[in-house]
Formats: sequence, structure tokens, C-alpha cells
Amino acid sequence: MEKLYCYDNEIIKWTYGDNLYCLHIQHDDEADNNPRWWDDHDSTMACFHSRYNLGDKIDAKTPEEFWNNLVCKYCSDEEIINALIDMKLEESCVVIDNDNSSIEETRYAICCREDQANPWYTNLKYNEIATYARGDFSIRDCQILLDKYIAWLPLWLHDHSGLSMDCDTRFRDLWDDGKVGWIVTAISDGSDNTKNEAERIMRDEVEIYSDYLSGENYGYTLYREEHGEWKEIDKAFGFIGSDMFENGIIYSAGCGLEKALKEDRCRIGDAEKVVTVTYNFDKC
Repeated sequence: MEKLYCYDNEIIKWTYGDNLYCLHIQHDDEADNNPRWWDDHDSTMACFHSRYNLGDKIDAKTPEEFWNNLVCKYCSDEEIINALIDMKLEESCVVIDNDNSSIEETRYAICCREDQANPWYTNLKYNEIATYARGDFSIRDCQILLDKYIAWLPLWLHDHSGLSMDCDTRFRDLWDDGKVGWIVTAISDGSDNTKNEAERIMRDEVEIYSDYLSGENYGYTLYREEHGEWKEIDKAFGFIGSDMFENGIIYSAGCGLEKALKEDRCRIGDAEKVVTVTYNFDKC
């Protein structure tokens, strides 16, 4: 069976038991079902855009603040100090401050790896390094520090006649596309298998959110034929995505629809809108 997609004003008719059913698919123009509000997810979608409120509500106002907050949450002082002294980061490091060190005590300086002659902070004791370094890391250095604690993917926004989002490279047009943030998930360990599974789940979440942004929101009304007329027996809205199996419409409707579709026992077409005009006359 080929995939079945939703289209506005589409109908599906099938027989189940002794009854004839009709499912009327409708576009949900007033959908208020943002999946980031109700979906059960462990990830955080951090977006930074001047015109749109996207993703999850976060405290950070800038990308740098967001990533540095994660470092403060997950990384210990010792990890930060070791990474700086051992030159594990790409942009910042710690060197011995020869101008302020003595035989009794070594002092340190925090500086850019490419410009160690002009340090940001000097005359620091060993236990002061992390305090001064926190909050000033570049995004890339934050990601290096967080490598074993979180998995992340970039978020790309396509803004042209509607919005769409992707976490790979599909949206990279000069004018209409741009990087808008990241989706991140805490992980139990830094192994490739754990990260790959987290990334798979995040990609699925971004796909659902993208469907929501692009208006792929649907609902249905279910009818059963009774005495030659259609009687409404169920109605539901808030389904995201055009694939009727993946968005859950098939399972929500029930009444043997899934089996009928798989066995190719359905008739699919368009609903015909009929307008009935009636007149009421006041008595003379």
C-alpha cells in the first residue's frame, strides 16, 4: 500500500461490518496545537529570530548566553580548568602568568589561543580560573566542553510563503534561509550510539514542528450511513503532518479504517460542498 496523505476536503469511504463509513478530512486553519507545548520531549529547541517566536521558551537572550548556561549546568570547575590548561578548546586557553607568578605560588592568565600576548584575565589563582572563565566561552568552545553531556543539531529556517524548519542542510538559500538556533538533548553518555539515537529523535521532533509551522494541520469528521443519510459520529482535530498513518488520523478514526486501507477496500475522493437555501416568511 502506498502512503496516504491528507488533502483538504478529502473523503474516504469504506465498509466495516454491516455499516458504511465516510471520513471527511479538513484542514485545521485555527490549529493551536504547537507540538512544543504538548508533545512529550526531552529536548530543548533554542531559537533566536528577530521576527518570529520559535521553538521553546528559554531564559537566554543570545546564542552565546544559551550555550554558556549549559556549560554552567553540566560542567564542573575541574573539567573547565583542565580543558583550558590542556589546550582542548579552540578559542580560549589558560597559560602561566609569568609576570605575576612567584616561587611560592603560580598565577594564571586566561587568553585567546591565537593571541596569548594579550590575556583577558591575569594574576589568577588556580581555583579562580573557572569562575572567571564561565560565561565568556565561545559557542564552539561550549560545544567541546559539553560533548559528553548533550547531543545537538542545528536548526535551519526556510522563510518563503510560509515557514519550514530543518536540522540538516536542505534549507540553505541565500535570501530565504538561515540558521536560527539548535535543538539539544541531555544524554547519559557520550558514545556514538547514544548520540545517534538522540539525533534521530530530535530530527523526528523537528520534522513534526516544521509540519506545524508550514500549516500541515488537519482534522476529520467521521460519518456512518443510517437509513440513506450520513450521521456524524465523531470529530477530532489537531493532527500534525500530511501522512495519515504517521499523524494518527487512521488510528483515531478506528471503525476498521486501517485494515480497509491496507486491503485496498476504500474509495477515496473529494467532498462536494452543497449549499441549501431556506426562506422564512413572517405571517401577514
